[in-house]
Amino acid sequence: MNIREVEQVKLTATWLNTIAAGSIVIGSVTPLAIVGRNMEQTGTWAGQVGDGWVALGTLVWLPAGMTIHWLARRYLRRLAP
Repeated sequence: MNIREVEQVKLTATWLNTIAAGSIVIGSVTPLAIVGRNMEQTGTWAGQVGDGWVALGTLVWLPAGMTIHWLARRYLRRLAP
């Protein structure tokens, strides 16, 4: 594998890992931040995002992000000698 192909593999893996991180932030961290903000303002969990949406976001997006990250790691195995 020449240097150009090595860099292409690394860039693709980085792109996949960035998508994975974005999936985790959008689907897990953001709803939790919204709920925390609503709790700070109103003193209750009720607000724009309910408990069910936070749980659903975490149950869907967190494994999705982890799976995409795993795929990026698998893609990097192409660099093995």
